[in-house]
Amino acid sequence: MEKSFFQKYKLWIILGSVVLFIILFSSLFSSVKRKVSLTVWGVNMSKSEFDLLSKKIVKVYGVPVDFDYIEIKKNDYETDLMDSFIHSKSPDIFLINNEQLGEFKKLISPLDLNQKNYNINNLDKDFPTIIKEQAVFNNELYMLPITIDSLALYYNRNTFDSLSIPTPPKTWSEVLSLVPKLRQLDSYNRITRSPIGMGLGTSINNSSDILALLIMQLNGEIIDSESQSVKLNNRVNVDGSYINPGEEALKFYTQFSQSNNQYYSWNASFGNDLESFANNKLSLYIGYYEDKDLILDKNPNLNFGLSEMPQRDANNNVNFGKFTGFTVSSQTKNKDIAWGAVQLLTSSQNIQEFIEYFNIPPATRDLISNYYNDTALGVFAKQALSSKSFYHPDKKQTKRIFRETIDQLSLDKNYRNALDKMSKDLTNLIHN
Repeated sequence: MEKSFFQKYKLWIILGSVVLFIILFSSLFSSVKRKVSLTVWGVNMSKSEFDLLSKKIVKVYGVPVDFDYIEIKKNDYETDLMDSFIHSKSPDIFLINNEQLGEFKKLISPLDLNQKNYNINNLDKDFPTIIKEQAVFNNELYMLPITIDSLALYYNRNTFDSLSIPTPPKTWSEVLSLVPKLRQLDSYNRITRSPIGMGLGTSINNSSDILALLIMQLNGEIIDSESQSVKLNNRVNVDGSYINPGEEALKFYTQFSQSNNQYYSWNASFGNDLESFANNKLSLYIGYYEDKDLILDKNPNLNFGLSEMPQRDANNNVNFGKFTGFTVSSQTKNKDIAWGAVQLLTSSQNIQEFIEYFNIPPATRDLISNYYNDTALGVFAKQALSSKSFYHPDKKQTKRIFRETIDQLSLDKNYRNALDKMSKDLTNLIHN
């Protein structure tokens, strides 16, 4: 009796079935993509706060993701982050501000803006120019922001009302004209209420940033991020005359601490400018939005208002800003997915609820326009688009150099020598 077909080809049928099963199983397995876990480090942001930011993100480029967020204490953040890289245990994504890019640049795996998923046109469309100017090097993106803060003018409403001053100053010329009126003296001609916190370095919270702003408002540069060179000694054409912006800015800033100057406003006896403002001893304080809570913590009943930063030219706004956001570690094994996650974390659609909940200045162009008339955030929203900054080789050391240059001028008013030393110190900081 002849063998049946099955018996005759039994071995081939079994082998074929096994091969078919393997093919089908492999196809099914490949269609179910492996979940990627991304570790994220942050500071001043709790896990529940990060969850609010990330709760809608379940896939990146079609790949399932989850986030393991770890909050690090502020005082430990930079040290712990450096240690994590030394021991090859860095997070995939970490929170950073633009002033830290000089220190952390080598720890970041930048996003190539020549690729299709995200390019320079997307960046220009999504964010103000300050992001491209400060977070892009050689057409590579080093971070994306969730918030942009900027220097603004805090003013004491009670003082302004009592002196019949209806509105805060809009230009530096208006500031100067208000100084004699705002300055309060005792019988010994000592200042008991300061008009404005400017003139010194160490006792003014944001002295380095105010000086940097004055330089930029005179069309000056500080450090070119691409060439890594100091530009403080470059002369520029302002109103038809060639000037040195750095020297002119130092002269303008330090005049407020010179007792023989008609605009004398500040001396070291006042202590810290933020505390003086909170204690009703200072009429005008220059600070960031983040300073608002610090002021209210010291004096919850202080009656103050917020105004846009004074300008040199009312028709050409130049403001000083800083931004905080996320970047991707050079040690991550999931660079593309991590950058995709950063893009989603900082997108308008995702971040709007986060911005509303924490009432912080937004960073994306479309959200910025929504806040122009907001009582608390309107000033900072309007200033975001005209904000500038500069490359910090090392944030702490850069600010120290600025403060020391300013304070030295209270002893020796040689502005040319001061600027030369400042340029030399910043150059050494870059190369060291």
